[in-house]
Amino acid sequence: MDSLVKIMGSFFALILIMILSSCIVNEHVDEGNIKENAVRMMECIVNKDSEELFDFYNKDMKDNYKDSSLDEIRQLFEYIDGAITSYNYEGKGGGEEAKNNGIIYYYSCHPEFDFTTETGQEYTISFSYLYIWNEHPEYEGIDMIQICKDGDWGEKLIIGRNHYK
Repeated sequence: MDSLVKIMGSFFALILIMILSSCIVNEHVDEGNIKENAVRMMECIVNKDSEELFDFYNKDMKDNYKDSSLDEIRQLFEYIDGAITSYNYEGKGGGEEAKNNGIIYYYSCHPEFDFTTETGQEYTISFSYLYIWNEHPEYEGIDMIQICKDGDWGEKLIIGRNHYK
């Protein structure tokens, strides 16, 4: 009987640990994961890999806007004058975070890069990245990309769609 009580106690303790750990999964955003994904997105731009870049798009964009999104990505590649020779990650940019009882249920950011092409042209690119949206997981991922020359956001190319809450 004692062994059954110990087994049951261990089982309930394990269940409690699993429940508590699942509650804190989204307590903090993994900045390293955001940067890692952003660098992978930028490598898609460097390599002009539209399919690979499209894999980072959110489910809604993949399901409803695949053809137009791939066309827009090709327009983005045409906007860039020459091959990219260097780039620098500038950070995750602005964004928004919303919590409920300390748990993040919405987090967006705008990973940004400066880069230079073989022609000497300088660009800034920003990915609109919905990292967490518990109410609408179909919108998690890239939904929009903005790019400008010489830091002039007045003259920019925008592709994608805005899904912000």
